[in-house]
Amino acid sequence: MKFKSLAAMVFFAGASSSALADVSALQVWEDFLRGLKSSDSTVSVIQNRSAGQIDLSDFTLRYQDPEMGLSFEMDVGQAAFVENGDGSVSINLPRQIPVTMEFRDNYSQVTSISALLEMANMRTLASGTANQITYDYSAGQVALSLQSLIGEGERIGADEVQFSIIANQVSSTSTTFMSGLREVIGRSSIDTLELSGMLAPQGEDFNATWVSKIHQLSFANSGQTPENVSVQELSKALQAGLNSSSVISYQSGETDIMVRTPDGDFSGSTSSTGASSNTSMSKDGLSMTMDVSGVNFEGFASVFPLPISGQLGSFVYGLTMPVLPRSEDQAFGLRFELNDLAVPDGLWAMFDPAGQLPRDPVSLRFDVGGMVKLWMDFLDPDQLEASLDMMEVPGEVSQITLNAIDISALGAELSVQGAFDINNEDLNTFDGFPAPQGKATATLSGANALLDTLSQMGLIAGEQVMGARMFMGMFALPVGRDKFETEVEIDAEGGVYVNQQRFQ
Repeated sequence: MKFKSLAAMVFFAGASSSALADVSALQVWEDFLRGLKSSDSTVSVIQNRSAGQIDLSDFTLRYQDPEMGLSFEMDVGQAAFVENGDGSVSINLPRQIPVTMEFRDNYSQVTSISALLEMANMRTLASGTANQITYDYSAGQVALSLQSLIGEGERIGADEVQFSIIANQVSSTSTTFMSGLREVIGRSSIDTLELSGMLAPQGEDFNATWVSKIHQLSFANSGQTPENVSVQELSKALQAGLNSSSVISYQSGETDIMVRTPDGDFSGSTSSTGASSNTSMSKDGLSMTMDVSGVNFEGFASVFPLPISGQLGSFVYGLTMPVLPRSEDQAFGLRFELNDLAVPDGLWAMFDPAGQLPRDPVSLRFDVGGMVKLWMDFLDPDQLEASLDMMEVPGEVSQITLNAIDISALGAELSVQGAFDINNEDLNTFDGFPAPQGKATATLSGANALLDTLSQMGLIAGEQVMGARMFMGMFALPVGRDKFETEVEIDAEGGVYVNQQRFQ
């Protein structure tokens, strides 16, 4: 939220359209003000209007969120909206803009951050019509650097903390539409994004530095914002039509970190061959997905004899959930994947010097979904607080689907799939818990070979191997060489069956 004013000014992101008619400086300025209003930002400014131009002085943008204890301010100073004579309008902004942020905690302690926004070789052009304005923005470099930090009334100097964000070769285009809702469609790109920082608390024998770089970064976003409804009242805004979606991706990235402590030093680096994320939110729910591929990591610790390194094929995260209460069921889902995690032979050799264990990459997948009936509007702070105070359940789950729970490691594989309907009216069959009905199947392969190897290595005792095999014999059926399957079913009467044999 705190960056919406900045985004409204210089990072309009969207699809371009050619100008079909002239647009005036006044129309562009009014559209800019509507954008600020839609993000709950306010403007303090002195205007001087002349033919084909609007000059602004003492220009300040502010955003406040009392619930979050957040305030944000940009001291733009002077700016101008100038008609070019070809139907377009240039937006002239200063190269440097001071930025101030304040955070107030529950104990009224204030943390104040002052930063400087710098833009080199900047160009902002507006074209189109009053109801459809396209903004084209470009800059050789956009940098945001920490200037001062004040916490608990004490200034923390630049010798204690540093932070900066530098974006090189920035370009964006966006189009705003007015049709009842304010709609923005946009697209942006950054050649290289660099984040760096330093932390060295005074009086402590500790310091850390880090640098992260992301290459070929791209954004695409769209959204609609209702008028006369504050986005701080998120529930009302969503019901009134607020929606947004964004896609972010990059081609490669790397991070380096160095930490020095009295107990030893640590240095590490990570890299990836690309990533993407997709986020959308509306009255119909929230959806988030993230996928990072080709991850390499390496770390050196003075207290550890070997470097810690490895590779990860991909990391995947996904979330789907409702955001507003409804009388009918709504979908939810959670997905998490670690694919092809591999570590070097030197690390394996520390606990398996003879190479007895299979060293195949490790993979983990957790994908669960279902349906839920949401009773409480947890976007409403008052309802959320009351629910937490009363320890009330915000809703009830009516269906759970185990799309995939898979683990592959040390030559063994476990896979679980299934689905259950939940009867929330029946609290008797399972002693106060809602009664499930459905079936799940688990498949295990390579378990016997792994038990034999662990026993030969002396990591588990013979009686433990025997106990594990007795357990598999009781609850699993052999379906192949060193492969077992277990089916668990719960019927409508509460009967629990394991491999079609009644267990309860």
